[in-house]
Amino acid sequence: MRASVGLSDPIPGLRLGRIRPFADPAGMDALMESLKASPQRERSDALMALIHLWHDHWDEAHALVQNHEGHADCDFVHGMGHRREGDFANAKYWFDGAGHHPALKAVAGAADSHGAGKPEWRALLIRDSLWQPKAFVDLVKAHPRDEDLISLQALEFRALADLWWP
Repeated sequence: MRASVGLSDPIPGLRLGRIRPFADPAGMDALMESLKASPQRERSDALMALIHLWHDHWDEAHALVQNHEGHADCDFVHGMGHRREGDFANAKYWFDGAGHHPALKAVAGAADSHGAGKPEWRALLIRDSLWQPKAFVDLVKAHPRDEDLISLQALEFRALADLWWP
């Protein structure tokens, strides 16, 4: 079972919305149980939080990542959650906490292969083959309904899921 089970359409907006149900609740329960059994607890909690965040379940996602403050995977998802919440300064704080995370290369690769949104954004979002999550925060703040940014956010989610799936 792949994590992408939890990242099905529709793609979430840049800001948190109404909590959306899981498309396959039984499959989601099985996925969450398999992740709970993982020996890499922090990473599995980051992946579970990512899936919850995709469905706008911020309270559940936040509880998972808050339990592992200082773990780069959890800090990265924590930043994503605060970005979607509209708490942009806090989002940047958590991205700083995630440091030079391996996800930066994975997300940059996914975004670059799909055009990285508008051409003028590429230099902001990808530098030295690394995703710039704080620049993405700034663009989301300035363009909260932009379809290109929504697509890039979906790529970010899926690149992380692919990177972290056990």
